Amino acid sequence: MLLTKEFAEILGMFAADGCLQEEYICMWGNLFADKEYYDNVVCPLFSKVFERRVVPHEKKSNSVYGFYICGKEIVKLFKEIGFTRNKTYTVKVPKEILHSKDPEILSAFIRGYADCDGCISFMKRKGKYNEFKLKFNTYPRVHIVSVSKQVMEDISSMLNSLNVQHTLWLHPK
Repeated sequence: MLLTKEFAEILGMFAADGCLQEEYICMWGNLFADKEYYDNVVCPLFSKVFERRVVPHEKKSNSVYGFYICGKEIVKLFKEIGFTRNKTYTVKVPKEILHSKDPEILSAFIRGYADCDGCISFMKRKGKYNEFKLKFNTYPRVHIVSVSKQVMEDISSMLNSLNVQHTLWLHPK
């Protein structure tokens, strides 16, 4: 499959929240917090890229919302890209993306990953700022999290390539 920015975004989403099985791939988010995102972004993007209708549904037993895509060709594609069944601690950015010189490809992967395993928070400023900035949470911080050290190092490398100032924090073992 051709590496487009849409496919790169899907790979970012999948690296964060996807699951690879022998006969299908799937993605699950929070039943309440992620429903709109799956309905309006994730499933339409998967449907467009894979040219098949991807319909999300609830799994109330786990309080999740998401979808399955069955097919050996899709499973084979995700395996060839480098995803494994038990990827939680070992997931990494696919080589085709990590070594891409296209800022749109890098940005799309990071966007997909951050949408699924990232958040934004606002902090108070410290130091010589006006009273408002010292009193209220006005300073935005984007956090991207993973238990996979490799994916965090890969994303940091990509952010460096994009000249995005950031801090990489790795929890000691």
